[in-house]
Amino acid sequence: MFPFRVINQPTTEQLLDMASVIEVVEQAYQMKSSQQATLFPLIFHEFAAGKADMDIKSGHLPGADIFGLKLVSWFGENEQKGLPQLIGTVMVLDSRTGVPLGLLSGEHITCMRTGAAGGIGAKYLARPDRAAGCSKR
Repeated sequence: MFPFRVINQPTTEQLLDMASVIEVVEQAYQMKSSQQATLFPLIFHEFAAGKADMDIKSGHLPGADIFGLKLVSWFGENEQKGLPQLIGTVMVLDSRTGVPLGLLSGEHITCMRTGAAGGIGAKYLARPDRAAGCSKR
């Protein structure tokens, strides 16, 4: 077995701040746009309609020699079982050898990335006259 890091949710919560996540997500979007990153087709499966599903998002960063995937599942009835509805796992691997480099808890990462995407969207898509109007309130 190859040594690799395992990073749990409390650690990701300590390490990630929204400003840094926005910066990194914006860089990722720019890398994808300039073909420095590849996204693989999304895999989605619904276990029970409107109650339980999962998706796998994956990609490759050739410049960093890594590829990885994020598996996120949503089980709507988990709350009644004392479990989180959203469960995520991120795996990062070396693209030269296939050796796993890390396994991370993905719930917090997913939530932070979603928030960052909204912030980036607002930055580029908001009408300029709307932003000015907000600062006058």
